[in-house]
Amino acid sequence: MARRIPIEHHVQVEGYDLAYWEWPGEGTPVLLLHGIGMHGRTWDPLVDELPASTRVIAPDLRGHGRSQVPPVRDDHLYWDTFGIDTAALLTALDLPPVLGVGHSMGGHAMIFSAAAVPERFASLLLLDPTIGDPERARIPEPLEADAAVGRRRNDWASADEMYERFAGRPPFQAWHPAALRAYCDFGLVPAGDRFALACPPTLEATIWGGMAPGLYDAIEALEMPVHLARAEPRTADQPAGFTPSQTWPGVVDYFRHGTDELVAGRGHFFALESPRLAADLIEAALARL
Repeated sequence: MARRIPIEHHVQVEGYDLAYWEWPGEGTPVLLLHGIGMHGRTWDPLVDELPASTRVIAPDLRGHGRSQVPPVRDDHLYWDTFGIDTAALLTALDLPPVLGVGHSMGGHAMIFSAAAVPERFASLLLLDPTIGDPERARIPEPLEADAAVGRRRNDWASADEMYERFAGRPPFQAWHPAALRAYCDFGLVPAGDRFALACPPTLEATIWGGMAPGLYDAIEALEMPVHLARAEPRTADQPAGFTPSQTWPGVVDYFRHGTDELVAGRGHFFALESPRLAADLIEAALARL
């Protein structure tokens, strides 16, 4: 299958330089939002599975990939921030209504984007979007400054070294090789004669647990169709690299026009493990339009 190479763009939104990747095409644009610590190019193998005529936009969220890194805070960088950034991006690009597809934190943030500029969305497809039950979602998690994520290795000789190290470690060992390759190739920035993570571990630590307290208010305001693809809470054998679902099964009832499905046997990172499966979900969502 021929690879589609995206065009890198930059735009100023909410006071930050935001990078986004565009695969030109026609019809309803597909907007892809990534999870914590990732970037827009981790979607590469999924885009390759879509029809070549599909127009795709995939931002590097604030502090990720090639987007500007904000100052590290003493408290959470809440996920509604990424939703507001995305709403500003859609407005700046003056896109027609999009199919908003978000994984993990990206799905969570997409809800806030759709609530802010509903006229920019035709529908949402949320891929295990990290949504807790209503009580838990309204209480911010304590910020653990010494969390393990804040101590991630941040010095690399090359993307090849990073790839070789991660390929045998959970959850990356279960990812599609092209997704892991893109994660490494576009997830590092030059640091002298070495490389560092584009999303600094100290910043990433403030994003973990930053589920926005106003989430259910945003959910209940949405009028467009929303489809959730939930991962398996657990499996009988827990294969290597498996991460259980991060989404409360009852959340679908809080959307005005919500539907959901269980992606049986698949964990939280199923979109990165099986790009074909995720592409099928996107094509089905486009067909429903």
